[in-house]
Amino acid sequence: MYRNNVIYDIFLLFVCVYIIKTFLLKKTLSKKELFLINHSKPWLRITVIIAILMQISYIFLCDIGIFSGVLYTCISSLLLFTVLMTSSMICFIKWRYGAKDWETRYETEMIIEGIIVIIFIYVMIHLF
Repeated sequence: MYRNNVIYDIFLLFVCVYIIKTFLLKKTLSKKELFLINHSKPWLRITVIIAILMQISYIFLCDIGIFSGVLYTCISSLLLFTVLMTSSMICFIKWRYGAKDWETRYETEMIIEGIIVIIFIYVMIHLF
C-alpha cells in the first residue's frame, strides 16, 4: 500500500527528525513533551525510541532499495504495534500524573480513541 511511496518516505523522515530532536536531544520542548519526559522512565523511553527509529529506518531503506524488503510487512505491523504501546504508555502517564481537569481528561480520551483506531487498523492489515 505505502511501499515505494515518496510522500510516505518523506513523512517517515520528518517523524525520525522530530523524534530525535525532541526525545533524544531534548531541544525546544513543549509543556506536554517535558511532562512526558519527566514522568517516564529513561530506559523505557530510550528503548522505545530506538525501536521506532530502527523500524522506520528499515522501512525507508527497503523503499529506496538498499534492503530487499523480505520483512517489510512484519516491520510495518511491528511499527504500528510499537506506536500502540507508546500511546498506551502516554495515556497511563497522563492518567497517573496529569492534572485532574477536563482538558487533561479530554486529551486522555482522545488518546484512548486513537488506541482503538490503531488496534482496528492493525487487525485490518492482518485480515486483508
